[in-house]
Amino acid sequence: MKLRPLFLCFLGATAAPAAQDLPTPEIRASQEYSFPTADGAVYLVEGSLDGKIWSTLAGPIFGDGSTARAPFGAASAPRQKVRLRAVDPAAYGPSTPQLGGKTLVLNDQGRARQLIFFPSIQGVRRGVLKTDAAHARSFLWQARRLSSTQTIAEIRYFDGTTSQVDLAFSNEQLGSYQMRDMDRAGTVQGAEGGGFSLHVGRIFDTPAGAVLPNALAGQSLLLEEGGQVARFDFASDGTATLVRPDGSAESRHYQYTRSASNLADLRLEALNGLGALYQLQLSTQATGTYLRLPLPLPGGGFPSGYLPRPGSFNVPTLPVVANSTTGPPRSLGGKVLQLNGDDPVTLTFHSDGTGTATREEDGSVEVTPFSYDYAPTDADEASLALTYPGAQTDRVDDYDLDFSDPNSGTYRTSKYDGGELARATSGSFNTGGS
Repeated sequence: MKLRPLFLCFLGATAAPAAQDLPTPEIRASQEYSFPTADGAVYLVEGSLDGKIWSTLAGPIFGDGSTARAPFGAASAPRQKVRLRAVDPAAYGPSTPQLGGKTLVLNDQGRARQLIFFPSIQGVRRGVLKTDAAHARSFLWQARRLSSTQTIAEIRYFDGTTSQVDLAFSNEQLGSYQMRDMDRAGTVQGAEGGGFSLHVGRIFDTPAGAVLPNALAGQSLLLEEGGQVARFDFASDGTATLVRPDGSAESRHYQYTRSASNLADLRLEALNGLGALYQLQLSTQATGTYLRLPLPLPGGGFPSGYLPRPGSFNVPTLPVVANSTTGPPRSLGGKVLQLNGDDPVTLTFHSDGTGTATREEDGSVEVTPFSYDYAPTDADEASLALTYPGAQTDRVDDYDLDFSDPNSGTYRTSKYDGGELARATSGSFNTGGS
């Protein structure tokens, strides 16, 4: 007699964090279970003989909003009870699909690109790709967690082209990436890779904002050279831990000297006395490049045939002042922003991430709906990006707001159309509303 697979549907498992009993299955040598998952959740399937002592049958299983399926092994056969348990996602590695409200800074051999992920707005996830000051594109995004260290972000642009970003997390903020750009048919048109850093909110990315930390104690740096990525964690006792992608680690002695706001020398020396000098140059608040030079050998002289080697690095940004009493508000929801300049406009913001832009010209009033992403970037500055879902072209307005007090200040904006910079304006603003 043939044994047919048994399919179990575990309903309602995504909402409750507590474990729940499942119908006792008729266990055969090869079974399969299925259950709906919540995006970003992590689950264990557990079995028990007495309902008191439980052991893991399958997992961790990373939810993405779809139905998960996995087989029971033969070892499950004696079990009389089976349950599904939602567990803390942070307990199973640093990777995450929860990118909404965050900025991913990609370092392609010193060339920084920003992926700005808007939180879900009426069930739709939008974002903006900033490649440099002259180019920005809007996109729709989805993210899936594949394992404890791997996440995939899938991006679809206004013109139907796509990108896939494979993220390998080294910790919660740093890791390596591979990005492939595809045409409408899905054919790969280009690829890049390097290190990344993930930041809550937006980063202050003007050249004047590129400031290296005064000290590295408690900090981490991700160094990428020739396709090889490693993370250094710095302690206050003058030691640094080198963490390789395979998880292996070893100690170094370090000395760090900052010579300018964006320049520093990092001396790393192995316990056997061999080491290198990294000349760091920060180019944005989160990314930079370095030149690696050899240290003198313990007996004198330098390694023969050694040439300086270039590389790039990423550093997590400092926490943003998000509740300033003299600068930007935490949120623009319920507020009105009146921009006075070359392009006068009234921006009205709703708490759900949408709003309207109202312009008056020659006696007529034009009201345009938008989606927005806003975040304070400093004690007196904030960043604001608008996309226009109903527009016939790919439109992005990127604002830098400089607050002189909580209700007024000056702004600079770059307006992009079809991915290209169409116009740059500036002026003053004032706010209203709750």
